[in-house]
Amino acid sequence: MSALAAKNHHLWCFNCDENSPGAASADDCEDLAGREGWVLGIDIDGGGGAQYACADCADLLDEAHPVKSLRAMRQETSGGAA
Repeated sequence: MSALAAKNHHLWCFNCDENSPGAASADDCEDLAGREGWVLGIDIDGGGGAQYACADCADLLDEAHPVKSLRAMRQETSGGAA
């Protein structure tokens, strides 16, 4: 697998069109983006839908929370077990 194909999962910022760092899986992508300040929130100016935003645009979303993968959320709720 090429290095490019190995990192083909990205998030896209609704405001500035920046891509998050690439990762080999969607879970890894979301966890990495969250550690770098990416958030998921509500874009009330754009119809009220949920959007991803980079750290620079994070304050443009309402009710924004750090991006976190479902894998990480499951680990938190199960006390650390995968």
